[in-house]
Amino acid sequence: MKALSSLLLFSALLGQAQAQPFAYITNKDLITSQAVVSVIDTATNQVTATVPLGNGTDVWGMAVSADGARAYAVNKGDHTVSVIDGATQTVVATVNIATTDGPYSLAVSPDGARVYVADGLSNTVSVIDTTTNQVSSTLPMGGAPVAVVVSPNGSKIYVANFFDSTVSVIDATTLAITDSIPVGANPIGIDISPNGARVYATNLSGNSVSVIDTASLNVSATVPVGINPAGVVVSPDNSKVYVANSGGGLSVIDAATLTVTGSTLLDAHLFGVSVTPDGSKIYVVNNSYLPDPGNASKRAVSVVDAATLAVDTHIAVGQAPTALGRFIQSSPVQTRITGRLEPVKAGKVLCQNLTTRQNISFTLVGATWDCKNAGLVVHKGDQVSVTVKGTAQQ
Repeated sequence: MKALSSLLLFSALLGQAQAQPFAYITNKDLITSQAVVSVIDTATNQVTATVPLGNGTDVWGMAVSADGARAYAVNKGDHTVSVIDGATQTVVATVNIATTDGPYSLAVSPDGARVYVADGLSNTVSVIDTTTNQVSSTLPMGGAPVAVVVSPNGSKIYVANFFDSTVSVIDATTLAITDSIPVGANPIGIDISPNGARVYATNLSGNSVSVIDTASLNVSATVPVGINPAGVVVSPDNSKVYVANSGGGLSVIDAATLTVTGSTLLDAHLFGVSVTPDGSKIYVVNNSYLPDPGNASKRAVSVVDAATLAVDTHIAVGQAPTALGRFIQSSPVQTRITGRLEPVKAGKVLCQNLTTRQNISFTLVGATWDCKNAGLVVHKGDQVSVTVKGTAQQ
C-alpha cells in the first residue's frame, strides 16, 4: 500500500466565497398591479429577481426558512400562499387557504417542516406541511389572527389576534391553544428573541410594544414607541428590538432596559422590518402606493446601518410593499465545503474553522468528504482548512 498524506488549505478561499442572504419583499407590479415578490441581494442591495404570485392583487406577509431554501409569500387577494424556491427564485407550489379575508402573515418552523399561517377574519391558523405543500390542520383562534412567530426550538407558536388584543400560545405537538395573553390594543406584528426568552408584539392602536416573558407567559413590560407600530424584529444577539412605525420612523428598543434608545427618521407608512443574520443591516419596508421624486424612501426598502442607525440606501420596489414577518433568513448562508481526492482507499479528514476554532474530524469513506454535513459551521469571512490523510489504492 502507498501512504498518501495531503494537507489541503482551502483557508480564505472557502470563507470569502460565501454568499449573502436575500430579502423577499411582497408588493405589486407598477404597471399591472399584479402581486409580486421583489428579491433583493443584501450583498449588493440590488433587486435581482421579480417573482409573480397567483392571480390576486393584494399582498401582505412574507417568511423565509432558516436556511433560505424556501420563501413563502401571502397573496391575500386570492387567498393563497406561494412557495418560492430560494435557488431558482421561482414559484414551485401554490397553497390554497380556506379564508374569505386573508391570509395575512406566516412563519416557518425552525426545521422547515411546517408553515403557520395567520388567516385573518376566518379566526383560524392554517398549518402547511412543507413536504406536500398542503394544509394539514386548521386551528380555531382568537379574533382576527394577523401575525405569527415560532419559538427557536419549534415547540411553541405565538399568534397576534388583532380584534381580541391577545396573543395566543399554541403547543406545536398537540396544536392546541395552551394560553391567551392580553396585550395592547390591536397587535399586528410579532417576533421572538433568538434565545426564546421574550416575545415582542406591536400594538397598532396602542402605540406600544408588549413584552411577553415566555417562562411566565405574562406581559413583563409595555414600551411606548412611535405612532401605529407594525413590523418588529429582534437582533440576532437578542440585544435590540427594531420597530417599524407605520406613522413614521424606526424605533430601537434596548432589550436590557426595555426603553427606546434610538430612532431613525423615515417616511410614514412603514410596515415590515427584518435584519441580516449578522445583525449589521436593518431592512425597513415603506408601504406607499406612489413614489415621491423628493423622497427616495417612499415605495421602497430602506437599508439602515445597525451600528449608526444611518440610512445607507433606499431600494425601489413596486406598489404598496408590505412584507410583514421575517423576510430575510435567520441563519447565516453557509458555503458547502466538499472535496474529492483520488486515488484513496481509506483515511481521516480534519475540518477546521480557523476563525472560530471549531474542529470536526471523521473517517473518510471513499474519496469524497463533506465538512458541512459533518457539522462544521462557517460564517462569511471565516478561514477554513481541511486536512485529508489517507491510504492510496495500490
